Amino acid sequence: MGAVEIPGWPLWASVVLSAVLAGTICILVTLAIERLGGLLGGLLGSMPTNILPPAVGLWLQYRYRGATSADYVTQQGLEEYQRSMTAIVYGMLLNIPYLLLWRHLPGVFQRRYPHWTTKQLLSAVVGTAITIWVALAAILVEVLHATAVRVEEGDAPVHTVLSDNLLGQYLSSVVLTVVMVLAGLAAGWNAPPAPKGRAQVALAMVALRGGLAAAAIGISVLLGSLSSYLAGLATPFPVIFTTVLVTVWLHSGPTVSAGSISSLMLGASSNAVFALTSAVLAPKIGFAATCVVSLVLGLVVVSLPSLAFLKWRRRVLGARDGAGKVEKVEEGTADRREEVETPVGKDESTVESGPESEDRATVVQLLPSAAGAVERERELERGASEREEGMARAEE
Repeated sequence: MGAVEIPGWPLWASVVLSAVLAGTICILVTLAIERLGGLLGGLLGSMPTNILPPAVGLWLQYRYRGATSADYVTQQGLEEYQRSMTAIVYGMLLNIPYLLLWRHLPGVFQRRYPHWTTKQLLSAVVGTAITIWVALAAILVEVLHATAVRVEEGDAPVHTVLSDNLLGQYLSSVVLTVVMVLAGLAAGWNAPPAPKGRAQVALAMVALRGGLAAAAIGISVLLGSLSSYLAGLATPFPVIFTTVLVTVWLHSGPTVSAGSISSLMLGASSNAVFALTSAVLAPKIGFAATCVVSLVLGLVVVSLPSLAFLKWRRRVLGARDGAGKVEKVEEGTADRREEVETPVGKDESTVESGPESEDRATVVQLLPSAAGAVERERELERGASEREEGMARAEE
């Protein structure tokens, strides 16, 4: 379909509004990741607010398509919007392998090219991940074109919330959303740590990331004048993910960047929930109320449970790693105690107290939190033993 003039907002106004919203959200999100850590910040970065800017722009562009006045939403406009929202879910699915590449490619390149600088490594990761995303997107475009559904044309007002010709595509998008959630859960099961950032990002870099995000979303909304499928697939292009991961890597290190991958993957599913919800609620309760309901639903159904899951897994992994380190340290100190010969003529308790004190000091130095628990337990045992000896002497 070609670009046409429609009642309501002009195309340029919807493009500018979407771009400004997207740039602002991208800046706030990447700052949140650096200040709050990859776990919470990454989840905030993938809340349904990411899809809000293109959804606003596409709705403003499509709602009156085919109409002669801006008095009512047309069936044609609704179906164009629904096609773009379901296409967004397809595009979101491509971000799963993209984010997984960001987790695993750095280690692969570091082992293969240990002499590379940080910027060389980062360039290789970005180039490889983007190339693979584009290749997969090209395949997906061909599939959607081959199975494209036609929308109802004309100026008829909305008479069917979800028409039969869009039902199959909508249900497949629901299935893909479930797949994305499962993939995020799998990625978060043994996720690396996600510490807070170490450095403050320069103002120029903050402006750059916001500008790139604004440009990407503005272009996707502009493409909506040519094809709702094309707009939907262009919307999830990982420019926001990329600007977030690149700037966080450069200023806070790859640890923070890698630590946010699982939360980004899980949080991205909330965008799919927003898209699917808004596609069916908009003609019923109005677009403004639809945005509120869709945001809350994405937050409650995906974002908050994801945060709880990731925090639980971090606690489990932290406790397991801490226990394993304590066991290794105590095994090493036990081996050293066996090598110490007991001097003749000295009291046994005096001889054993030296190495035991050194062992406790070693544990405390290596693992402060875990060793503190071990030390407290030993102190309690010594206190109980001393009380028993005192009672025995008092009875004598």
